[in-house]
Amino acid sequence: MANSLLASMRSALGSQSGCPSIIAFLLARTDAVRSRPSRPRSTTTADGGKRPPGKFNLRGRFRDRTIAKVGPRLYCLDRRTENPKREMLFVHRAVRNRGRRRLRWALSIVAFTVVAFALIAVAVPLAVSTDLVRQRLKHDIGAWAGQRVTLGNNPKLTFWPIPTITFDNVALYPRRPHAKPIAVASSVEGEFSVLSALTGKPHFTRLLFRSPIFTVERGATGLVNWRSDFGRIAEAARIARARANGNKKAGSVPDYSLGTIAISGGTIRYIDHRDDDIETITDLSGTIDWPETLGNASMDLRGMFRGKKVHLAASSSQPLLLIGGANARLKASFDASPIGLAFNGTTTLAERPFFDGRMTLDTPSVEKILQWFGADIKPGAAIGRLNVDAHVTTQSDRVNFDDLTLKVGGNRGIGVLDVNLPKPRFPVIAGTIAFNSLDIVSFLRAFSPLPKPGQNIATTVDTRFLRQLGLDLRLSAQSAKLGPMMLDDVAATARISEGRASFEIGDASAYGGSLNGEVRISEKGLDGGGMVRAAADNVDLGAMYDAMKLSGPLPRGRGSLRLELQSDHPLWATGISDITGQMKLSVGNGTIPKLDLAAFRALAAKERFFDLSKISGDALDFASAKLDCRFSDGMAEINDATITTNDTVIRLNGVVPYARGSLAMTGSLEPKPAPKKGAAKPDDTDDGLRFFVGGSWPSPVISPVVTR
Repeated sequence: MANSLLASMRSALGSQSGCPSIIAFLLARTDAVRSRPSRPRSTTTADGGKRPPGKFNLRGRFRDRTIAKVGPRLYCLDRRTENPKREMLFVHRAVRNRGRRRLRWALSIVAFTVVAFALIAVAVPLAVSTDLVRQRLKHDIGAWAGQRVTLGNNPKLTFWPIPTITFDNVALYPRRPHAKPIAVASSVEGEFSVLSALTGKPHFTRLLFRSPIFTVERGATGLVNWRSDFGRIAEAARIARARANGNKKAGSVPDYSLGTIAISGGTIRYIDHRDDDIETITDLSGTIDWPETLGNASMDLRGMFRGKKVHLAASSSQPLLLIGGANARLKASFDASPIGLAFNGTTTLAERPFFDGRMTLDTPSVEKILQWFGADIKPGAAIGRLNVDAHVTTQSDRVNFDDLTLKVGGNRGIGVLDVNLPKPRFPVIAGTIAFNSLDIVSFLRAFSPLPKPGQNIATTVDTRFLRQLGLDLRLSAQSAKLGPMMLDDVAATARISEGRASFEIGDASAYGGSLNGEVRISEKGLDGGGMVRAAADNVDLGAMYDAMKLSGPLPRGRGSLRLELQSDHPLWATGISDITGQMKLSVGNGTIPKLDLAAFRALAAKERFFDLSKISGDALDFASAKLDCRFSDGMAEINDATITTNDTVIRLNGVVPYARGSLAMTGSLEPKPAPKKGAAKPDDTDDGLRFFVGGSWPSPVISPVVTR
């Protein structure tokens, strides 16, 4: 019941002007909520007053009156009230008048504010002197940079929405006679505080340089034209560096108020007279925020460099030490389409910079970086994708990468690297890297040119990388891929030095055995040279053939392989006829698939020639197989190829012109010699069979030799 009466009272009072106030008051002063039985319509109170008809459920006090609610109406029950309705009208009027007074106060405040702003808008331009602001801006720019400043003669002063003064034809000159300007701008806009201008010392919070051209020039002695021993920044940086070096007599670092420098459509020209190098950054825009000399500084700049969009962002909690050439904290990132670079740590910006912190580098192609920076890299050089994440430390001409995570050509490894940057020689990279898995071919392509198809491949491949980079890497991998072959537990080295490059697998497990090998290339004048050496012991040759997708009647089993190939050209530029070398193969107990000697003899007895692939039947089991051949002039010369079974010896010799894929050999089937020491002679009634081998691999054609 009380809740329903309370809701009805809110409804009744809420419809009156100013009722929210009276509602709050009545709710606060309510001292009783009663429910009484119905009474007669006309009753008399104890003091002789008339009680309103019906029942009342809510009673309170307002301005020393007793207020009661009956239905939707309010009544005054105080005995001093002769006319309750008039008394309630008085209550409502008091509330309504209170609202009107508040409205009048609000309108007065708004009117006063508008008038005050209008007076300020009229008075401030009259009170602020354009010459004063001009002289202050000229003084501040010169004082900050330590340079001489010239401003245009037609300043424009505006106060809305932000007080701003604009000058055209602004230039900065070094403090020496007849010096060329180091910076010019079509206009400079300076934002300042009105209160500071009224006190006669306008303080600029933001300077906008439109279409500026900054010229950074390094002389033959290495000095930069922007260097100045004058100015607030130079003074503060000099003191900060002295104190950082332990000189307590240097005094306290002055705390100057600076601000924000904004650039729009700018250009930076860098000229180095030591090597006549000229670089230009165009379309420069961004901001440099430095509120005060003892505070943090940050910058965010974008522009175009050598046809690529670049973005440089940096911040430092010790900007004075950074400018003064002392160790300072720096967080910076540089982004462009060929490269992304980030650094967070301690650095020194001096003639020989020092870095100590975390660095990340990511590029889709090192080749593109070198081309972007103007390195003499011939098209077709394959210096692949590179990602580096490491703690970097520089010492003189050396850069150390510790806690390194390296991704080269899709291969991820961890380790340490040491990069030596001697001048004027090429960089030298040395270190140890461990991989979980390694694609050896793609890794090597990251440091050497890719081959190009075509007949004059030897003239299109650039071998100058052998003289542009030094490399000494020790590599290890739990698993590795060498072309189609899979290796385990690989230990290898990669070296490039003085026009020679090599990749050596010192030890690896492959197909149940062990494998080692080396790839070596060298450059002699305009011609290059190369060598491949491989050795496999106790490997499953059948599994290796399958991995290399070699087919044909090849001996399968566990065996050993020795291979050595040379070329007068780089290996990727070598034609098949340019290869020279030798190969030796030795296999123990094994088989040759689909070579049935009985079917072979039967066909030889009745056919003048037949395709070896027509022989079907069981594989030939053998006790041993040996092969010794040499490579030269586009041919493989087979000196000795012997397969020994329980009762037969198969011999082959001849040449294989592999440039054409043809075969030209002679062969024989001979009885196996009798064992020594009186052993029983094998049952052999065949006097032997001689034949020619022609056709092409892997389908040789056999032509028996007929004896009369």
